[in-house]
Amino acid sequence: MNENQLMSYPLQHIISIVESRHTEASQIFYYGFTEWATSQTPALSTGWDWELIENNGITTVKRVGLPRSNIMIVDVSGMDIGFDINETLLEKKIDTLFWEPFIYAQINTSLTESSLSQTFS
Repeated sequence: MNENQLMSYPLQHIISIVESRHTEASQIFYYGFTEWATSQTPALSTGWDWELIENNGITTVKRVGLPRSNIMIVDVSGMDIGFDINETLLEKKIDTLFWEPFIYAQINTSLTESSLSQTFS
């Protein structure tokens, strides 16, 4: 697969996992993992870690760390382009995805489930 193919290959949301922990200041810190894949053959997937960041009252979801993937981009001669360039192109692809709303939805679902489990336990 070359860079143009990667950029045009459709990836679909598969799963997002939300985890949380309480900080010493009694705040909740949300973080997790999301996985995206193709429905085409060959099956391609990529996943990455994320965290919820609050800065001056504005909350955003930020990708952290390197993506994990079974995708390797090749050059015109069919040789792989190397880890560093491959990771940069995967990050470029991820940044074209509309992935953040899936994370916000999962956080909201987790909060609702947590609230319900406390109510019914």
